[in-house]
Amino acid sequence: MKQVLVIFLVTVISACGKPIYPLPDESLMKFSIVDLVKNGGSLKKQVDDHLIVASELNRVPFVQVTAEWCQPCLDLRKAMGHELMLNAFESTYIIRVDYDHWEDELPEIGLYIGSVPVFYGLNAEGRATNYSVNGGDWEEDTPDNIAPILRRYFLGADKIMALKSL
Repeated sequence: MKQVLVIFLVTVISACGKPIYPLPDESLMKFSIVDLVKNGGSLKKQVDDHLIVASELNRVPFVQVTAEWCQPCLDLRKAMGHELMLNAFESTYIIRVDYDHWEDELPEIGLYIGSVPVFYGLNAEGRATNYSVNGGDWEEDTPDNIAPILRRYFLGADKIMALKSL
């Protein structure tokens, strides 16, 4: 029975291509990720509400635009629980929006999307800044490639936000 289970698991993992790294329990995470839903109100209202929560948690807010049909987006999602990724996202508050669900409202917060996945910093008014990083900024979609790029990006945003508050 064990051999069958092992063969099954190896087959499933091989078929999936890249391994999946599940996120730890939310209470152990040093960052936040929220997925916005259409029936939760307008994009602008939801972003504004999450800016308040991010501030209360002392986390730096970013919007991530993703899509269900985008393989790099799916690979990024699968990699989120990897130790390198957990460290890269530390102290961030990610507001994740699906491009196909929110395309019409994205300009209301200053987003004009050319590719996904993409991350944008948010200003105090809930509008996207021109500070961004996208899937084209790293090579193959693995934690070893993605995490260092995002870590530098997120740390840079933290410094930019600190300078703006002086």
